[in-house]
Order: sequence, then C-alpha cells, then structure tokens
Amino acid sequence: MAIKSITLLFIHFFISQSLYAAACCGGGSNLPSLITGDYRAQLSLAATNGAVTHDVNRDSAIKERNSDNQEVNESMVLSGAYLINSLWQVGFSVPYKFNTHRSGNLSENSSGAGDIKVQMAYEFLPEYSYSLLKPRGFIFLEQTVPVSDSTYDANKPLRSDSLGNGFYSTALGISFVKSIAQFDYLFMGEGHQSFKRSFEQNGEKLTVTSKFGGSFLIGGGWSPSNGNLRLGTTILYSRGGRRKIEGSINNISESTMFWEVGVSAAYLFNDDISVSLSYQDQTFLGTARNTTLSKIASLNLIKFFEL
Repeated sequence: MAIKSITLLFIHFFISQSLYAAACCGGGSNLPSLITGDYRAQLSLAATNGAVTHDVNRDSAIKERNSDNQEVNESMVLSGAYLINSLWQVGFSVPYKFNTHRSGNLSENSSGAGDIKVQMAYEFLPEYSYSLLKPRGFIFLEQTVPVSDSTYDANKPLRSDSLGNGFYSTALGISFVKSIAQFDYLFMGEGHQSFKRSFEQNGEKLTVTSKFGGSFLIGGGWSPSNGNLRLGTTILYSRGGRRKIEGSINNISESTMFWEVGVSAAYLFNDDISVSLSYQDQTFLGTARNTTLSKIASLNLIKFFEL
C-alpha cells in the first residue's frame, strides 16, 4: 500500500505544481491529477512560491532579470478527485493567488481567485493482474473556466492583478503510469485549445484568438522498501500557440515554449496523509521562447480516502 500511495502522491503533486507554477506568459500545461491508487477520493492543499528570474524573447534569447525588476507569484491550490466507479473519475482545482511585482521605484501587490479547472478521466488500460511491462493508461478531459483578470484586462501598471489566463480552454490528454518493485514511471501528454474572447482595456475592446497548444511530462521515482519515503524527478515541456489580437491594437504574437526540471521528496503518514516538498527550475535546460522563466518551491499536503 505504501509504495502505491507514494506513487499517487508523486503524480498528484508534480502535475498540479507544474500546472499552477508555470511561466506566467508562457501559458503552462493542462495536466490534471489522477487517482491511481487504492482510494475512493483525494483532497489536497498545495502552496507554491515562484520567482520570475529570466525573460525570453521571440528569438529564444534568455536574459536574467536584475534586482530592480522583481516578480514573485504565489498560490494556494485546493484540489480533489473522486472515483465514480472502478474506471471513471472526476476532479477539480481552485487556486487563490498572490502576486508581488516591483520595477524601479514602483511596487504593487494583488491577490484573488485564479482560474478554476474541472476534469473527467477514464482508465482505458486497467491493471487487473500484475504485468511486468503493461502500464495503467488514462484518457482525461479538462475544462478551464476563467474567473479572474488576465493580462488583457489588468488595470495596474505592472499587471500584478493579472491572476489568470483569461480564456475558456479545453484540454484532451493521455497518461501512462507503471510501478515496478521500488520504482515508478509516468508519462502524460495533452493538447489544449483556448477559445476566442473579447476584453475591455482602458475603454478599448480587444478580441484575442489563440492557436492550439500542448504539453507533456515524463517522470520517475524511487521508494525504499523499508519506509514511506519517495524521491522523484520530472521533466515538463510546454508549448503555447500563437495569439491573434484585433481591436485598437492589431498584432499576432509568436508561440511560447519552455522546459521545466523538477525534483521532490515525499513522505506518507499512516497510509492516508502525505506531505511533499519540491523544487522546479524552468531555466535549467536553457531552452525557451517568448515567455518568462521561474524557479519554484512547493509544499503539498494530501489526504486520501479509502474505497
């Protein structure tokens, strides 16, 4: 039970943190948390602190920010998932965000609700008996509902009040997970489409159309046989499509892209409560385009509910 639980913790923690702590302008991923252990439901509270350290232009030139240009994005994310039956599950994520921006002598803070996400998943490749090679496979559908201001309708000069992406977005993806002895492995990939939306900014109307985007994540971990500790790592790739802006400003923005490397340590208490710490670095591989890059520390608490 312990190794299965730690594997579940790994999947939930890294995917939820990659989702909410991704580069603010690069979009991020739409990878949901999934129940893969022997549980009916899970409920988690995650805290993240991400410092934006670099800017990347459309030509992929990466420039480190100086001390006069600081941006910290924090969040508290309540999320959960519920197993309807042995193959179907539903879930949600509700973030509350805190942004602090400083440039020169100007400093500002903003806080508020972020975009809500709801999801449904189907286990199309269940594991009814042990197989050395066969993984468990899931198909998932996730819907993003914008409930906060985005960069297109933010009012503050440094746009710290941009707390969400601003678009209704639908993601369709697939996931495979496998545990072999003390090791576990994960692959997730998704494609998402944001829908055309109009914004009001300084009395002017802007209509923004987004192209198709996607992301994938691979990871692995090791759990000692004599304890509930797990050590893991992930690599995330995220790509956002071009955006066409029409109105008082007419422009077509370039697509965005970044890589993220993460490491974690997790511990399971009493088979139903787990705590984990992680660090994620979007600058480590040094490859990105038309975005900002962050370094993120995260803490996650998860409560599991038995079948």
